Amino acid sequence: MMTEGTNLMLEFRPLGPLMLRGPGEFDLSSRGTFSGAASMILSTPTTVLGAYLSNCIPKSLSGKPNIREGASTDPWIDLVEALRIVKAGRVRAMAIYIADDDGHIYLPLMGRIVPLGVARRIAKRYAEGPIDDPSEIVEWIDDEAIDEEFRVVERVGIGLRTREPEIPSKMVREHLIYSVRMVAYPPGFSIRAQLYLDGVLGGCEEFEVPVRLGGEGRGAILE
Repeated sequence: MMTEGTNLMLEFRPLGPLMLRGPGEFDLSSRGTFSGAASMILSTPTTVLGAYLSNCIPKSLSGKPNIREGASTDPWIDLVEALRIVKAGRVRAMAIYIADDDGHIYLPLMGRIVPLGVARRIAKRYAEGPIDDPSEIVEWIDDEAIDEEFRVVERVGIGLRTREPEIPSKMVREHLIYSVRMVAYPPGFSIRAQLYLDGVLGGCEEFEVPVRLGGEGRGAILE
């Protein structure tokens, strides 16, 4: 039985291509001269929750210590205090999906993006018994998938020696090049999340603010 809590509906409208990483950062070639990372189509629950809670943390506690000037601020103390103030409790349930402005819901399925109705249809078919000819399922997906509307944007970068205090300027690290493949949502599409939280979040009312979502400093408008 669930205790009294908070129901939330979050909507993230991408401001540009997103880098939504999975459990790993870059692929195994990151130890060599070239590494790369590819974005998932839909963000993980932790990414969504982190983007939301970061907006609830008071600005006075969200600053980073100035290491170059030898500041003694402990970011972990700030984080613990921020979480105490936010009083987020724990997430009891979460649903994340893609939606358009008309309210249609889409889900990633077998590497494609399909309407919710198709996903339900396929689930019902599997529940009825073994499928001897999977071409029927593939045909359903091919007929209804909309992933061709989502573009892949690739960017190539070079590693910089920015964390070496003895080097005064940003110099290129030798033999280090990387690429990121981000996903660009078409106009009118967004990431939505429904959450049920234990307790009541303090200081987080209705708002419309820009937030960082995923990696590479990418952002979205959170409503």
